[in-house]
Amino acid sequence: MKIDYSLLAISLVLAVILFCCCTEISPDPEPEEDPYFTMNCWRGAIQSEKIHWYCYAAPQTELITGDISMNYDGDKERLLFCAQGATLNSDNEFADNLVSILDDRCVALPPSFGEFGWEWNGTDTLEIYWSDTKKMILFLPGNEGYTLLEGKVYYYEE
Repeated sequence: MKIDYSLLAISLVLAVILFCCCTEISPDPEPEEDPYFTMNCWRGAIQSEKIHWYCYAAPQTELITGDISMNYDGDKERLLFCAQGATLNSDNEFADNLVSILDDRCVALPPSFGEFGWEWNGTDTLEIYWSDTKKMILFLPGNEGYTLLEGKVYYYEE
C-alpha cells in the first residue's frame, strides 16, 4: 500500500486550520506568574455591568514607589489615581511628572490621552498602558457583595 504524503500533508493542514478557526481560545482569567505587586482592594458586586472598586498599595518597585490608590466608578466610567510621595519611572515624561506632583492629591485619568490610556478587558482585568510596549494589568477577581480582596498587578514590557 502506497501512501500519498502530499494528500496527507494537505489534510493535516486543513484539520489544523479548521481546529484553530472553530475553537475559541480563552486566556486564563489570571496570569500564572507571580504579580509585580499586590494591592488591597474593595470591589462591589457587578450590577448592570457597572463595576465599582477601590485599591491601595505602597509598592517599592523599579517602576513605581510610594503610596498609591486607584478608584473606579462604573457609573461615571472614571478612573481616579491618587499618590503621596510617589515616583513613577515609566519613561513617559507626562505620566512620570504627573505622579510626582500629585503629593496627596488625585487626578481623574481619561481612557485615552496620547500614548497613555486604560481599558477593561472583561470585568476582572484593567489594562493601563503608557506606550506601545509597556503596560500594567490589574486583576481584580469577581465577588459577591462588597468585600476586601487582593488585587494583583502585572507589569509587561515588550
